[in-house]
Amino acid sequence: MYDVTDQVSFNNVKQWLQEIDRYACESVNKLLVGNKCDLTTKKVVDYNTAKVRSSPSFLPSSSSLSHCRSIISLGVAVLLVFGVIMMLLWLLRSLVCLLLTVSSRVLA
Repeated sequence: MYDVTDQVSFNNVKQWLQEIDRYACESVNKLLVGNKCDLTTKKVVDYNTAKVRSSPSFLPSSSSLSHCRSIISLGVAVLLVFGVIMMLLWLLRSLVCLLLTVSSRVLA
């Protein structure tokens, strides 16, 4: 996370990404978050600059109430999708267990 009103903060992103590449596993997911995006008059790093420079996914962020609502909505949507995926995996596991039980009885 960097501060969109602070160029030095954004300049540090490159080093942070290098440290992630150096110390994290290869499959780590990276998300670059530009905070304080609601302070448009103080913004020194624009969206396109951050998007072009960042190799991970980019998410503009703010602690303002309206922005928090949209982030919460996004979070809820992600949780719902994750819940559905977990339920499908549980159903698939149950089906595999059932098939293994039936096949072991047929072979016996």
